[in-house]
Amino acid sequence: MILLNAQNHYLLAHLVSTGTQSSSLVHPREVLGPALREGASALILIHNHPSGEATPSREDTRLTRQLVEAAQLMDLRIHDHVIIGNGSHAWVSLAACGLGVRRWGNGDEETVTRVGQVSRLRRRSPRQP
Repeated sequence: MILLNAQNHYLLAHLVSTGTQSSSLVHPREVLGPALREGASALILIHNHPSGEATPSREDTRLTRQLVEAAQLMDLRIHDHVIIGNGSHAWVSLAACGLGVRRWGNGDEETVTRVGQVSRLRRRSPRQP
């Protein structure tokens, strides 16, 4: 994960867990504890799928929602959860897909709406793929 300060500037990267070929066990305290200890205001979660397929699993979306809810209780913000497909150059932003993470910034960022497809977003009204 990447930890950010109150101005959304990079603080540090922190490795939470190293998983197996098909799974990784992560508990919210393992993610949010380091963020609180380092004084972060926000986080960007990143993990890989060794299969090369970047499509979010049910567990990915469930865990993301759980982490977003827990972070809100501690006044932390999760800006995004990015999944990278190993060796395939494919990646997915769960925020852009609307899967548990709210979009952030001024609404003019380039974000991913599908695996590998970048589109321009307009304030509060994303273009449909």
